Amino acid sequence: LDLVETLTAPEDLKNVMEIMSVLGLNTLQLTLISSLGCALQLKEFNQLFHLIPRPNGVDPLSDSDLEKIVFIGKALGVEVIPEISITTRATGWYHAGFLVECPRTFC
Repeated sequence: LDLVETLTAPEDLKNVMEIMSVLGLNTLQLTLISSLGCALQLKEFNQLFHLIPRPNGVDPLSDSDLEKIVFIGKALGVEVIPEISITTRATGWYHAGFLVECPRTFC
């Protein structure tokens, strides 16, 4: 599920995982970073969040939102896998618009 192109509220992600669980689906891949930006607003790296174009009235996922999504997924038997696509679709770290150094952020 590409959260960059379609920023989705945590409650809606919970509903998706409930349906997945009923259908016997056990893996949810969430695209958090791509060439269009970053859908996650980390407490310690607030400057990472940016979406092109930025949707009106939609809040980015926070640290606590992501924790809740993973917790709910575990309870429903759905593994949540984050995707950070900076070397493929985003054409590399600096071309994706990230102005923080990679080793201190994700590595």
